[in-house]
Amino acid sequence: GEVEFRSILFVPAIAPSRRDDILNQKTKNIRLYVKRVFISDDFDGEL
Repeated sequence: GEVEFRSILFVPAIAPSRRDDILNQKTKNIRLYVKRVFISDDFDGEL
């Protein structure tokens, strides 16, 4: 069958200069939803 995906990806214009900025506590709150259904909040890899 056919599968369709829609996503939003933010890429900052300037890369973070410090490691602390990359491993920010706020980014640990990324969650995956599909059609408003919570799928996962456990992302060990990079996005």
